[in-house]
Amino acid sequence: MKNLKYIIHLLFIFQLLVFGCDTKSKNQNIEDSLDTIKNESTQVPSSNTNVMDQSTLPPYKNIDSLVRLLDENFAFSDVKKLDSICFGSDGDLTEYLGSITISLLDGHLNNFLKYLQINSNSCLKVRLIEGLGAKYSVYEKTERSEKLLQEENRLISIAKEQKLGDRKIEFIRELFNKVNPNVLD
Repeated sequence: MKNLKYIIHLLFIFQLLVFGCDTKSKNQNIEDSLDTIKNESTQVPSSNTNVMDQSTLPPYKNIDSLVRLLDENFAFSDVKKLDSICFGSDGDLTEYLGSITISLLDGHLNNFLKYLQINSNSCLKVRLIEGLGAKYSVYEKTERSEKLLQEENRLISIAKEQKLGDRKIEFIRELFNKVNPNVLD
């Protein structure tokens, strides 16, 4: 009988230790979760929480960093990195690259054209053509061709001012001949 009381007592202590520790760890987990929720809820979002900030996503962040580098010092190695990101892009990233290539064309006409001429299979070239098409698709159908021609002439004028040569001017014409401003219809 004494042994039975002793065994029951040991079982009780064992259960107390096992379930007591388990309850303590569950309570600690609940407290940790509540602290996390509390900390996250005190952070005030800077913009609409339903809209993802694309610049904080890795590919967008990489693209933005490369564009900043290119703005500081245009290097083909950085454009190559952009091109490699471009080859793996789809959806929103593709559209984003379209607008980036238009900016590169505007800001670095000579060097960007040179890169595209050397790298004829560049993904950025395709994104530039698509980006220009999308940019001018917002106009009325009757205005699109005229607006596109104005942009082509503007870039050719800049190329002439910068004395970029006939090959680059012809390349601008070739690019714009491939642009379809009705692409989004």
